[in-house]
Parts: sequence; structure tokens; C-alpha cells
Amino acid sequence: SHELPRGTKTRSLTQVPDSGGDPRPRGCCACRPLVVLVSECGMPTIADFFALSDRYLESAKALIEEGHYSTGYYLAGYSVECLLKALICKGVQPTEFPPRDTNKTHYTHSYETLLKTARLQDALRFDTSRFPILNGSYLVLKDWEPAELRYDPTATPEKKARDFVAAIDTPGGFPSWLKQRL
Repeated sequence: SHELPRGTKTRSLTQVPDSGGDPRPRGCCACRPLVVLVSECGMPTIADFFALSDRYLESAKALIEEGHYSTGYYLAGYSVECLLKALICKGVQPTEFPPRDTNKTHYTHSYETLLKTARLQDALRFDTSRFPILNGSYLVLKDWEPAELRYDPTATPEKKARDFVAAIDTPGGFPSWLKQRL
């Protein structure tokens, strides 16, 4: 857990019902509220995206272990997307994500578009040509597209979901490369 400066405003991103009707598996990290920083204009910050990335990956792993491969794969992809958006925050403003009306390239799920927006496309191309682990991880992750998964609970086989999470967890892989730039 990270210490927040005294007086920092926070908000909870998840609200968990007290009733027993919550469909998420017991013990799933998605059931715990996530407290994040609130910027002056209410936009997500670098810290928000970093925390969300960890939460999505943790939730994805729990879902995959419970046999929910498509949902786990779906959430794992958001883990990588959040790292890319944190890097956009770093490049555009020092702390927060730009409002929706400023630039449509910020509000996409396409890793390729987010890489361009963060001005990391050339660096990634150069580094993937030199580092096979980074290249292998990126090749597994690059084609994630949530629109294809959103309404199809059987879209992702177990092997694909597990390989995807393994590519995220690989030391020297694409997410590690992104984190080095934060």
C-alpha cells in the first residue's frame, strides 16, 4: 500500500454491495474498494492508472483461477491499457489524464494508438528488435481488443488467457518496459 500525502482527497472506484447478491467470487480482489487520488478536475492521475493496472491484473488472475477465462483475459488487457494511459498522463500533464473532449486518441483501447499518443512507438520498435523477451511479450499482448470480448463469455480459451497473463507477468516483458518509463 502507498502512503498518501496528508490532506490528499481520495475517492473509491468500486462500490461493493452489502447484500449476498454480489456475483463475484468470494475473496476476489475486485470485491475490495480501491481508493485513488482525485485531481483538481476529477480526471484520473498517474497513481490512479498504476493502482488500477495492479487491481485489474490481480482480479484477472483470480478470475482465471476460478475458470472465468474470458473475463480474466478481458480484465488483464485493461491492466496493460492503464499503464499506457499512465504514460500518457506523464507526457501530457505531470499528473492527470486529459478530459475526454481534448483528444480522441487518449480514449481508446488500442495499444497501438495509445503507444503513438504516448510517443513510445519508435522506442518500442527499437527495443523489441533488441530484446526477445520484450518482443515475445508484446506479440502476445498487442492484439487485445475488449469489444470482441465484452458480450461473449466463451471467447477466450484457457491457454490464451493464461498465456496473456504470463506475458504481463514476464520480467522484461511489455508491461515491465512500460513501468520503467513511468
